[in-house]
Amino acid sequence: MKISNVEIKNFGILHDIEINFEADKKNIVFLNASNGGGKTTFQSALAWCIYGVKPDEEKFLSSYELKKIKIGEVVKVSTKIVLDPDQDGRISIIERAQNFEKVGNSEAKLIGNETLNVLQRNRGPGALTEPHPAPAAWLKKFFPPRLQGFFLFDGEQMTKFWEQNVKLDIESAVKEIARVDLFDSIKKKMKELEQTKFKKISKKGGGKAELLEQQRQEEVKLLEIEEAERKQTKESLNQLREGFKNLSRFMGETQNHKDDARELKSLEGQEIRLRDDIDRLKREIDFLVFSSGVVASLALKAPELFTQVAKAQQEDWLPPPFEPERVRSLLQNKECICGNSVHSGSSEEKKLHNLIERFQIASIAGKELDETHKQILILINTLKSDSRIIKEKTDHVKSLLDNQRTVRDKQSEILERLKGINANEVDVIARNYEDTHRKILDLEITEKALGESVNKRLARIESLDASIKDATKNDKEAIQLGKEVQVCKEIATAAEKIYESAIEQVRSKLEKAVSQNFDKVKLGGFQTVITDDFEVLTLKDGRKTSLSEGEKMLKGYIFSIALRDVINLNLPLVVDTPFGKLGAGFRKMVAEELAILMSGKDDKNDRQLIFSMHDLEYTPLERRYFEQAKPKEMFLANDPKAPAEKSILGEGIDPSWYLEGHWREFANAKKTK
Repeated sequence: MKISNVEIKNFGILHDIEINFEADKKNIVFLNASNGGGKTTFQSALAWCIYGVKPDEEKFLSSYELKKIKIGEVVKVSTKIVLDPDQDGRISIIERAQNFEKVGNSEAKLIGNETLNVLQRNRGPGALTEPHPAPAAWLKKFFPPRLQGFFLFDGEQMTKFWEQNVKLDIESAVKEIARVDLFDSIKKKMKELEQTKFKKISKKGGGKAELLEQQRQEEVKLLEIEEAERKQTKESLNQLREGFKNLSRFMGETQNHKDDARELKSLEGQEIRLRDDIDRLKREIDFLVFSSGVVASLALKAPELFTQVAKAQQEDWLPPPFEPERVRSLLQNKECICGNSVHSGSSEEKKLHNLIERFQIASIAGKELDETHKQILILINTLKSDSRIIKEKTDHVKSLLDNQRTVRDKQSEILERLKGINANEVDVIARNYEDTHRKILDLEITEKALGESVNKRLARIESLDASIKDATKNDKEAIQLGKEVQVCKEIATAAEKIYESAIEQVRSKLEKAVSQNFDKVKLGGFQTVITDDFEVLTLKDGRKTSLSEGEKMLKGYIFSIALRDVINLNLPLVVDTPFGKLGAGFRKMVAEELAILMSGKDDKNDRQLIFSMHDLEYTPLERRYFEQAKPKEMFLANDPKAPAEKSILGEGIDPSWYLEGHWREFANAKKTK
């Protein structure tokens, strides 16, 4: 299915535009525009024409046309889309229109209901065009409303495609494809009918039966909760088992290397710790050697100083080794700190007076010499201590270096055995293997416990059913209601099986299609899984893995394309700002892979991609990425005569783009050639 032509009249800034997409020749079309040029308006026109989604009133009617007409005059807003071919290989024309009446200088109001027509004809000359009798039903069939989000995209939201809020869109799409709404509805109605009939039965049996029915209802609610939990546990268990198969296969191939890989990991840690300890000790030794060097240079002067001190001692001009003030205090108090008295005129008193006199007559040089002598003795003792510490630390470094050599020798031996093997990968996978196995065992215990609980609850419900039946066994109406309840159960069970089977088939096909296409982009055995609650996961070795922004966006496109293949309904893919805020590297990857994906499958040429980009998004670089797809280029630009009210259509690149930025550089480079 391809859009071959779009005609838009009086819709917002698109006053009178007719676009030929050359669908028979081109799979990729660029309809580019600067901001405010009409990209978003184009998408809105398509959404209105196909899905009936009306824009805000101020963006609906063309302000340019509104200015032209007089108050009281009526103007028609319309969008016409030509599908050539449509899903059946015919030509289909979809047209939706709405009338407005001008009621003020810049005001208009809706007149009547909008009209929708679908015209069809066979391809070839002379074919008759016929209106479809039920255009709304035709549109719903080939453009399902629940798939709108996979037909018209906003590229800036594509990197968020796999966030939690998209689950509802995917669930809706899967249900649409599987056509299961009817069976889901039947199942719910039968469950409700079953409960209603049971209440009627219980009333026939009096108070006791009603009490039993209340207990039954509580058990049924708890059963639904436990069954949902058990279903979720089973799904998680199946995912882990699938991943465990891959891990087991890998572990079987590398079992002999597991211990080596782990020892290598341990040795790497030892080697790092040894290297850090050696570096730390060397820094400490360097500091001590520097400090000791300064001390040693001072100590070199010690012999000369000792000679001077000896001479001073011989000539008795060094100060005595005490404080004069303390001696004076002793003489005044007449008592020594040892408890003995110092008597006036005694020989002890004379000796003390002589000591004070000697200190007073000692020269200043003698005092300085004495103090320097003391400091040098301290420095020499420090130097001896530092030398001992330096030797101890040096011996420690030598010991650590020996250990480091031993560790490195062991590493070399293991690396030789692991030649061609990624040891880190082996170690990580071995740990994943053990962790996954442990989780599987835990979930198996949980699943078993839930299964036993569900069975017990079913048994209690059956027992309550039997008790209610026994309480009403003599009531003919209750017996008939009991038969009807059984029929409801059987229909609900059958509907549920059909529902689950259909959903599973669609999920399985989607998983396979997305995995196959994504595997072409991201090699390495990645697997796509759509869970029971419709979350799309990317797994590696059975574990959820993260994707880059570019990979997320590309997978969003791949999912949308796979969706079309699965339902065999090849809707065009229309995207506004397709690269969002991606960097250059990711743009290249997305563009080149999309060019390949949109080339069609086998010999068919049934895919169509319509991108709308601004000048900073579609640069000469992006153009080159899409070269192999040979896309058609068109542009929307503000009409110089009415720049804020009307856009015009052109072929190729907007000439104004060549006046600045990348396109200006491109144009200048082309001229120089």
